[in-house]
Amino acid sequence: MATQPLKTVQSVDDFVTKNLTGDRLIVSPAIDTVLKWTPIVSSLVFNKDRSGTGSSLMYHAKMIAASEAVMNGIIEPLKKLVPRNRPGSRLDRDSFPSGHTATAFMGAELLRRATKDKSPLIAYAGYGVAVATAAMRVYNKKHWLSDVLAGAAIGVLSVVIANAMVSRRAQQLPASN
Repeated sequence: MATQPLKTVQSVDDFVTKNLTGDRLIVSPAIDTVLKWTPIVSSLVFNKDRSGTGSSLMYHAKMIAASEAVMNGIIEPLKKLVPRNRPGSRLDRDSFPSGHTATAFMGAELLRRATKDKSPLIAYAGYGVAVATAAMRVYNKKHWLSDVLAGAAIGVLSVVIANAMVSRRAQQLPASN
């Protein structure tokens, strides 16, 4: 009974890999490695601290560090627990979930939170970059569709968890004079 959903997921993965990936390289596989960091860097660039105290930037830096820690705390064990071959490879067994995609979506959510009140266009542009990163991972046969969908969810969830952790910690600290 429990294997039927997994068979369905694998059928969708097989269909996408067979029909929507390329043997002709349109873009360098290295681009998605650079692209995955673009939303995080953008979140730092566009996170302007209007007060001049640096508190907004410091909070954002804590959010990046906590989000990265949470994300890696989920991704790395899953890669060991779910030894899944990458498309077209029998040797590389760390396909699930996609760390590149998780990083890109984590950055997109951080960018959205940092800029949503100042610039909605910039706030959601990070998601476009994250989707492009995920699409390239599938197109270049580095991941199955389900790998990047899981990575996207983990990336966003990491920011939600990190926000709860960092906010709780900030409330526990005594106010400084």
